[in-house]
Amino acid sequence: MKVCLVSDTHAFYSTATQFVLKWFWRCIAREDFDVLIHAGDWATRSFSSILPSLDQLRSAIDKPVLTVLGNHDLWLEPSDLASYEIIKHQLREWFEMYDILYLSEKSFVRDSLIITGFDGWYSNTNPPTKDCDRLPNDVTMSALSFNTQRSLERVFREIEGYEKRVCVTHFPPFDSYGRDSQSREYMGANPKYLEFLKANFQIVCVGHDHQAYDRHFDSCRVINPGGNYDDPSFVIFEV
Repeated sequence: MKVCLVSDTHAFYSTATQFVLKWFWRCIAREDFDVLIHAGDWATRSFSSILPSLDQLRSAIDKPVLTVLGNHDLWLEPSDLASYEIIKHQLREWFEMYDILYLSEKSFVRDSLIITGFDGWYSNTNPPTKDCDRLPNDVTMSALSFNTQRSLERVFREIEGYEKRVCVTHFPPFDSYGRDSQSREYMGANPKYLEFLKANFQIVCVGHDHQAYDRHFDSCRVINPGGNYDDPSFVIFEV
């Protein structure tokens, strides 16, 4: 199976973004692949910008689409009146409307292959990020990190018995220099699941740091398609 991986498309980053993304999805539609994975950060400043992005994508691509959420996908504009639960409920509705599989709640299975995922969160924010100022008032950074651990329990149950295993999460468990997040100085993925990923998956798909890389750590291959705001990119791999 051929997989097309994208991430960090950041809708409405600038006045040009939606024109760039319209062209981007049409370019991808001409490629040879079976499944599209988006590793999070559909949005830039507000989760509400995700809806027109889904419409743009589906206007060009009719193949299966799988996704997780990134940190920007939970952001709010000052004028937005939404709680964390309202945002998650709205995103579920939009994903269902456009036939997009939300991997944090349901895995994609074909024969001996399982593609699963979870939204993930930081283990630390050093230097500080803008997330604290833009997240809904009813959720904390520590709560989101705790939710990641609960998601891992579901993932662990679901992958049992599958020969080929792919995991999708927004935050890289390894930085682009090949060190694991426990040695990073900033914005590391939660170190509690690093060894779990290496031990249980052949491929891990990530985004977040806008750096393209394809590296091996033991028997685990970590792929980041890169892409930097108005300069999106993709990578196609076989599994």
